[in-house]
Amino acid sequence: MTEFLLLYPFRLVYGLLAFLSYSLTAIFRVNFKEGLRTILSRRDSLLASLSYAAPSGLGSAWSATLAIFLRGLGVDEREAGLLSLTCTATGVAACLLTARVLDRPAFKRRLRATIVVLFSVAAVAAAWMAVVCDSR
Repeated sequence: MTEFLLLYPFRLVYGLLAFLSYSLTAIFRVNFKEGLRTILSRRDSLLASLSYAAPSGLGSAWSATLAIFLRGLGVDEREAGLLSLTCTATGVAACLLTARVLDRPAFKRRLRATIVVLFSVAAVAAAWMAVVCDSR
C-alpha cells in the first residue's frame, strides 16, 4: 500500500506527460533554421526574451557571487548559500502572488505603473544591499 502511495504521483505525472506528448505530435513541425529565423526577426519575441533574461540573469549572477559579497559581514559560504536559496524561493512565491493579484480586473489599467513601482523597489533594495556590503 505504501509503495502504491509513493509511486502514484510519479505514475500520474508520467501518464500526463505521455498524453501531452501524444497530443503534441499532431502539431505541424517547423524546421529549426526557419523557426530560429522567425523568432529572431520578430520584435515581440526578442522583447519577451529580453524582459525575461535581464532580471533572471542579474539575479543568478548576484546569487552566485553572494558569498563573496557577504564575506566582509562574517557570513560563511554555507549561510550565503542558504540565504540565496531563501531569496530565490521567496522571489518565486512573491512573483506568483503578484501575478495572481495583478490578473484581477482592477489592476488591468494600472499594470505599467505597478511594474515601474516594483522595479523601483527592487532597485532601491539592490542599492541598499550594495551599500551595506561595501560599508563593512
